[in-house]
Amino acid sequence: MDFANMKARKVGVFTDSTLAKLLPMQMALESLDANNVSYEVFDRTRVEPNQESCVLFLPLASPTSTSGRLLGSPLSVEYAHLHL
Repeated sequence: MDFANMKARKVGVFTDSTLAKLLPMQMALESLDANNVSYEVFDRTRVEPNQESCVLFLPLASPTSTSGRLLGSPLSVEYAHLHL
């Protein structure tokens, strides 16, 4: 609901492949859907970010492609710290 209140046009959801399958992430995505907030999920965060994963991450993390970011795991916080 916060993203809807912020009038986010598209939210980048960053998580890892394990958490992406669990209930907390499902609930977060259901909330975005219920509030008609567009989003894209990046579920390839890694314990040790490498060049390949960062190249995949950057286009979605760009302020021109998303107006909000939902960090779904400690690993995604590391990505955000490196690149946002």
